[in-house]
Amino acid sequence: MALAARFNLSKAAVRSALARLRAEGLVLAEPRRGHVVAPVTLRDVSDVYELRLLLEPAAAAAAAGRLAPATVARLRGAAAVAVDVDDPVSIDRFLDANRAVHVSVARTAGNARLAAIVERLLDDSERAIGIALRAGAAGRGLRVRGEHKALLDALALPDA
Repeated sequence: MALAARFNLSKAAVRSALARLRAEGLVLAEPRRGHVVAPVTLRDVSDVYELRLLLEPAAAAAAAGRLAPATVARLRGAAAVAVDVDDPVSIDRFLDANRAVHVSVARTAGNARLAAIVERLLDDSERAIGIALRAGAAGRGLRVRGEHKALLDALALPDA
């Protein structure tokens, strides 16, 4: 196993990791080729965003009035993170900030299962967002920042 040798891991550890990645749909086992990264299809992206549009507004509604002012301030900082599509580190920082906003809101909703599902959907959508940003879709980053600001403005209202 090339991965075991490359990363100085046992073959059992690599097999276990690949089994988990297969179960999560992130890699595919192909005969005589080994494992390959699963492609991101338009259908996958559409399905993930459809689910996010169903679940995240419910999470935000449940989180309304429950976010501490310090948390809102921290999330405003995350929501303001800009992205330079020519800088891989900037893209990673932006994806981390995006995740922080969505995960914090979902966790504040008070439903652990909802938060876990939102986190899994974020895992799935981050691949597509990362691909789009690496392809130069800077407008996506600007739109997301505006959406995050509007969300946090609404959640910060005293009667939210």
